[in-house]
Amino acid sequence: MALRFGRPGNGTGKGTGSGAARPVLVILALLVALPAWLVAEAVIGRAERLSAQDAFLRASAAAAAVGHVASHVVDDASFATVLARRWQALRASGDDTARRETERMMRGIISEAAAGRATLASIVIADADGTVAWHSDPNARPFSVADRAYFVEAQSGTPGLRLSAPFSGRASSLALFAAVARLEDEAGRFAGVVIASISPRDVSERLARMTPRPNDVLAILRREGELLARSHDVASLIGLLIPLPPEALAALGSRGEFTFRQPNQVSGRDQFMAVQTVDDTNLIAFAAVDAEAEMEAMPLLRGAARVAVVTLSAVVLLALLFGRVARRNLALADMAAMLRQGREEVERLHAGLPVGLFLLDVTADGAARLLYRAGGAQDPPEDALRRALRDALATQTASFEWTAASAFAPRPTLVTSLQRLSLRADGGGEVVGYSRDVTAEREAAARADAARRELDRTLEAAPIVVFRVLIAPNGRGTKTYISRSIECMTGWPYEQVNAPGGLRAIFDPPQAGFTGDRTLFNGADEWSQDLRLRCADGRLLAVKVTLTVIDRLPDGSADAVGYIADVTAERAAEARAIAAARLASLGEMSAGLAHELKQPLQAIALAANNARTAMRRDRVDMAEQRLDRIAGYTQRAAALIEHLRRFARGVDEHAPPQPVPLADAVEGAMALTGGVLREAGIEVRTQLGDPPPCVMGHLVALEQVIANLLANAGDVLSARPASVPRWIAITATPAEDGFTRLCVEDSGGGLPELVLDRLFEPFVTTKGPDRGTGLGLSICHGLVVAMGGRIEAENGPHGAIFTIHLPDAPTPQDAAPEAATGA
Repeated sequence: MALRFGRPGNGTGKGTGSGAARPVLVILALLVALPAWLVAEAVIGRAERLSAQDAFLRASAAAAAVGHVASHVVDDASFATVLARRWQALRASGDDTARRETERMMRGIISEAAAGRATLASIVIADADGTVAWHSDPNARPFSVADRAYFVEAQSGTPGLRLSAPFSGRASSLALFAAVARLEDEAGRFAGVVIASISPRDVSERLARMTPRPNDVLAILRREGELLARSHDVASLIGLLIPLPPEALAALGSRGEFTFRQPNQVSGRDQFMAVQTVDDTNLIAFAAVDAEAEMEAMPLLRGAARVAVVTLSAVVLLALLFGRVARRNLALADMAAMLRQGREEVERLHAGLPVGLFLLDVTADGAARLLYRAGGAQDPPEDALRRALRDALATQTASFEWTAASAFAPRPTLVTSLQRLSLRADGGGEVVGYSRDVTAEREAAARADAARRELDRTLEAAPIVVFRVLIAPNGRGTKTYISRSIECMTGWPYEQVNAPGGLRAIFDPPQAGFTGDRTLFNGADEWSQDLRLRCADGRLLAVKVTLTVIDRLPDGSADAVGYIADVTAERAAEARAIAAARLASLGEMSAGLAHELKQPLQAIALAANNARTAMRRDRVDMAEQRLDRIAGYTQRAAALIEHLRRFARGVDEHAPPQPVPLADAVEGAMALTGGVLREAGIEVRTQLGDPPPCVMGHLVALEQVIANLLANAGDVLSARPASVPRWIAITATPAEDGFTRLCVEDSGGGLPELVLDRLFEPFVTTKGPDRGTGLGLSICHGLVVAMGGRIEAENGPHGAIFTIHLPDAPTPQDAAPEAATGA
């Protein structure tokens, strides 16, 4: 391929005239001015909304303050009502002294109103016919209120404290409004009213002092609409009906408050208004804030914003007009410099790449002309390149591997990759490609392959099987590697075990292999468990399977590595040790067991002699009683012998844990050790709860553990002085996380601190050389762990305490869903 460099020629174009530039500048100015105008309008609109919001907040706060004033008025009236009802009761009872004290208190309220500390003008108590029975003004002339609307309303049965419409007083022409409450006798019949009169002028003066601006209004209205008090012009407007918008009335009925904007009914000024209900009354607190005072700055702000937008548009237009030519010239110069610099940088980078880049103009028959080339790689063989170029034109991509000529060994290996850029109608086109030296990669791959084969040979001779598992996000594991030593361990062909699902298929049962996957998926970093493998010849191997997570991936999956170790011989030795310990325990308890058997046998012999005597005397009924007793003792002896036989036989080490009633395990252990403990004068206290718990495990294994602990405690207590209390306590209590805690405590003084931390290790014992092997507690530890529990030892206040934690057995309610799932 010939290398030819060509550079494009420099051309000059005709500039655009000034006539074309002016519309562009105008459009740019409009593009600047229009968004600025919109932004200004948006800012002004937001400022108006914020001002209106602040005005509504001020109106709401003012309405709340008016509500406090109204509540104060209502509180004074409520207190007067309480005193009036007390006065009524005292008058009925004839207690004149207390009644006069009550009258003094009510006149005291009116005195405080005169001093400005209360709001009531007078207090009047009227009987059921409307005649005034008592007046706070002792000089007031008698009169009747039977014609008043509020009396008629109270007489009709309206409960609670009601505020009346404004009315003219009997003794004065001043307008008043009253807080009226119904009085009832002991039978609940209408007995009159109490009328607490209130001066609108006094209340309005309070409201006026709370109004900072002349055009703001504070007022108190009845729900019916009458004006009761107002911060301005109350004398001329008292009793005026103030209609509220329907939506305001609806809001007051639902949430007790409402804000709105409308012209004032009296002054006609635009105002922000707020209304709030006064709790437990028929009053409405009203506040209005003058809108013109709140929004007076908005016209100035709007005018300033529009002037700023016009000024900005003019400045931008001038800047664009005077700077356009200079910017264009500078941009052209910068672009030319950047193009030259970019081309030089690209050529420099290409020259330093470890690949050879090239661009070819290819004809339909594969002939090529070089357009561009960079890098120092050798040219590929011409025939191979021509074939690859034809493939690239047809399929868009192509690649091939070739060996370059070299005076050194080994000769370098290169890969050439091609990519079609364009395709012409005549079948030719432009193709870009690169050649890359892959010699180091091929050598590294060969070394990795050799290392893998060497690792496989090493693991094939190892006494364990190494495997790797990828645990998917759904908790299902997939085997990705297994060493060939599985064939030597099980006899199954490696290809069969290495196939998908092959390893799980040889577990017994096959589902056992999923336990570790689920455990690691649930968050654990390591899992280990004893399982069984089926060999090709039918044998079952006891194996220890261990899995460890080496990486957790972002998608939730986990990469784990594990190994399988054959522990058949080790487990067989452990089983023999457990059996030997069980038989040794029977030997140590033989004296007590003989005593347990001797008692029923002696009772049988005595009952048989008594039955013989009864038969001689023709006492068949007594003979039958003795025979029944013989049958009972025989069953007791048979049960003990059957228990000994089952204990000596042990349990299938591969059997899964079963529900075990804790009471049965303790009873079985007591059957083995109870005789010896009773002969030694040792009291056994059992407290298992009501009902006793049920745990997961093996009955015989749990009996062996409890019997071993009881025997050890018995040995310690037997060596204690007779004057020292001798007792063993067996208690069961619930523990955390679905476990039951079984404690065996004795009064033997405790364990030596030197052996306490090593108590469950083999050959550790506190007995003499002639008693015990030091394997009992070690075997107990193994049995408890095999049942899914744990055992611990500590010293208590009286002696040693052994605590066993075992998982709770599922209740029938828990077992039913599991059975349904399994089906």
